[in-house]
Amino acid sequence: MLARDLLHPTLAEEKRKCKLKRLVPSPNSYFMDVKCADCMKIQVVFSHAQTPVVCPGCDRILCTPTGGKAKLTSETARCFSFAGVNTCAGTDTVALVAYVIDCAACSIYHSPYAMILHVLWLATFFVHFATSVFISEVYLDQEPPFPVELGSRIRFRISPRSGNAYDDSGGFSIVLDSKVIGSWNPECRSYLDNQDPLVSCEIGEGPFLHFYLTPKRENFGKHISMVFYPNSGASFAQSGVVLLNTTVQLTKQPTFLNISITLEREPDYVRLAPGELNLSPPTFLDGSMAKVECKTDGALPPQAINFRIVCNKPPRAAVEQERQAKAQLGYPYEISYSFYHFRSPPTDEELAERMAVGYAQGILEEARIARSQDNLTLSASLPINSKAHGCSLYCRLMSKEEQIQLTVYYQTTVAYILPPPTDGLMRVGSSMTCHADGFPEPTIVLSLRQPMRQFHRRPIIDPKDYLVTTSPVPPVEQFVDTSDIAAAARIGLRPDEYTIRGPRFTLAYNATPGVELLLVCTAGNALPNAMDFLGYNKTIAVARFTVAAISYSSIGIVIGICLAILLCAIIIILLMVYLRRRQKYATNAIQTRNSVANAGGANGAKVGGVTGHGK
Repeated sequence: MLARDLLHPTLAEEKRKCKLKRLVPSPNSYFMDVKCADCMKIQVVFSHAQTPVVCPGCDRILCTPTGGKAKLTSETARCFSFAGVNTCAGTDTVALVAYVIDCAACSIYHSPYAMILHVLWLATFFVHFATSVFISEVYLDQEPPFPVELGSRIRFRISPRSGNAYDDSGGFSIVLDSKVIGSWNPECRSYLDNQDPLVSCEIGEGPFLHFYLTPKRENFGKHISMVFYPNSGASFAQSGVVLLNTTVQLTKQPTFLNISITLEREPDYVRLAPGELNLSPPTFLDGSMAKVECKTDGALPPQAINFRIVCNKPPRAAVEQERQAKAQLGYPYEISYSFYHFRSPPTDEELAERMAVGYAQGILEEARIARSQDNLTLSASLPINSKAHGCSLYCRLMSKEEQIQLTVYYQTTVAYILPPPTDGLMRVGSSMTCHADGFPEPTIVLSLRQPMRQFHRRPIIDPKDYLVTTSPVPPVEQFVDTSDIAAAARIGLRPDEYTIRGPRFTLAYNATPGVELLLVCTAGNALPNAMDFLGYNKTIAVARFTVAAISYSSIGIVIGICLAILLCAIIIILLMVYLRRRQKYATNAIQTRNSVANAGGANGAKVGGVTGHGK
């Protein structure tokens, strides 16, 4: 109980009050020394104090008034002075016995029994000194508290709660998982022959002791306890005071995290690959197996290495293949795209993002992932296919993260011409682009030709039509004319009516309507030094369409938009002219008004001056 808010007199005022009240000569009143259990300071207190007495060192109440003899608090020790010897009583019973003996000795000081009472008092004093003067209770302060960083030094500060000194037969013990790693007496002399280097003991100022513990990694999670034995009896009876009973909790950030990838199995056609082609990991061929390893020195609390895969968006051709595959199933839209959780028709970008997530999940499902028991190593066997191209592998542990990106050589298998012709028609001025997958980037070739016609059989009339000739001069029809005019005649469009730039085909606005054409896209991989390694088989996409002129409805819409823009421009111009003229008129009116006002003021001043002069 603290008494910062109590108004108590000083020791001089207390003595002065006692002297005025003549309480000192009374046989039942006296001055006593009271020792504070917190700051260990001794304060002189009157036995019949009428106000609470507070320790000047820590503001703790030492005694409280009761109307008669003052009552000592439970956290003080009463000290008596007799025959030149000072002693402190830690319990109320011993204090009462000593008080009765002291009062009896004072009352019959001149009686023959005085010596006997003094001897009894001294015997009581020595018995009490032997049993209660030693420290029997202590406080424990830990700095820093758990959890602590690995490698940090923990200090346990021991401060006495009651008593003056430690019993030499007592001591302290630190137990780690039922193993005593340190045991000392109050003078920090070890009881163990081979003391664990993790712990140490130091003597502080006064009765304070300091114990130090530097836990290691293998101590994480172990149970630790500290026991105080006041004397040898408590040590033999194993009835010490438990000061600490907890678990060692440590924290540690990993210092390194390494990721490596190796080739576990290669496909059979790797023998056909050119020798100068770099196939060292993380570069693989389609159909390989890769092994990924992540290593670290670990973290505390122990955590497993997190492994994940993030894939890039697939090519536009793969997205279109997925869209058409879902459409060919014939199911409703909600069922077709329930895997991707779409609520509305997805765009190509949205579908590509969801497909990338699906690719990563598919690779993880087919992979074999294993972690070591100490969480220091992670190994994973991954299947390498076309879906793994451009994917990044991540290993993460707390604040450390490492990644590696895969490169996969795979053959072009899908090609699409987008956007496809609407109802078999392609408007003049529009364009189409051929998209294909594969790595390295496929080579796309567009060609325009006439579609194949159905052959009509005609009856044989002249037998010469089916006679075999051996003339060395071939028929004229077998010569192929490669001129632009002949090509235009075969296709039906002049060279200035269309444009082919790489994978993009564009119809000019002057294209001849009604011409039926066939756009052929040929896509295949091409390595610089091995043209036929992956691109031996080409992928072909075909789009058949008829050239259509701009419809009258489209022309009307365009003209309407142009007229609306022109009308808005005319309105804005007229409004600006009107505002300009209005501003000009307002400016002229203000100038006229100011000039008239100035002229009238000048005339008035002149007339007034003449009139005044006449008077």
